[in-house]
Amino acid sequence: QSDTRFRKATEADLPRILAITKDVVALLNAEGNFQWNHTYPLESDFRRDVNEDCLWVAVDTETDEVFAYMAITTDQPTEYNEVGLDTSIECTVPHRLAVLPTSRNRGTAQKFMSFAEEVAKQRGHTLIRVDTNVINHRMNHVFRKLGYKLFGDVSFAAKGEEYSDMRFNCYEKAL
Repeated sequence: QSDTRFRKATEADLPRILAITKDVVALLNAEGNFQWNHTYPLESDFRRDVNEDCLWVAVDTETDEVFAYMAITTDQPTEYNEVGLDTSIECTVPHRLAVLPTSRNRGTAQKFMSFAEEVAKQRGHTLIRVDTNVINHRMNHVFRKLGYKLFGDVSFAAKGEEYSDMRFNCYEKAL
């Protein structure tokens, strides 16, 4: 059983990140979840994350292969205010967590979220907030298991027509 280490992503990781994204989008879409699609996430999102120094990758210590990624940002959607989350309070907000489908069921999402909590503490933040599609059962399960409190669900219809029928659960955890 190999271990996982987390490190900041670089430009050199982008081809691998895009390949993982392609596989994850196909899997999510096959499950009827279209929160990721042809409009999101895009290479430009990952390039911005790398430039802003907030994109992390999970690396298999045995093979040195990148098999998951996540942006650990402070970017809170204004929609969080609709469920009582005051976005004027600075906090850590993970986005774009993906695990290569063939590497699932190893607890990677949970480990990555725990890592994000450590990053948040290092930043001096006392809160971490996340959101996911209400039908993304895997991520909703991870958030509940890690003690995140569900504040309600919002629409991100402003992102585009693809999102008009989707609802996203918003979670917060005090650190």
